[in-house]
Amino acid sequence: MAPVISSINPNHGPPTGGTAVTITGSGFTGATLVKFGTVPVSSFTLVSDSQITTTAPAGTGSAAVTCR
Repeated sequence: MAPVISSINPNHGPPTGGTAVTITGSGFTGATLVKFGTVPVSSFTLVSDSQITTTAPAGTGSAAVTCR
């Protein structure tokens, strides 16, 4: 089952990055990559099959968050 993201909290932050982010959804077990737009995060914590925590990278504008 491919990971499905249902919410991201918070859903905004400063352009400098560094905001702690919680990603909620399903199918996260075994995830090896989390990206904000085209930028992979340097690290993330798999809290459970339905939750990942990470830190947002620097960037401006909207970015799709993906994991696989």
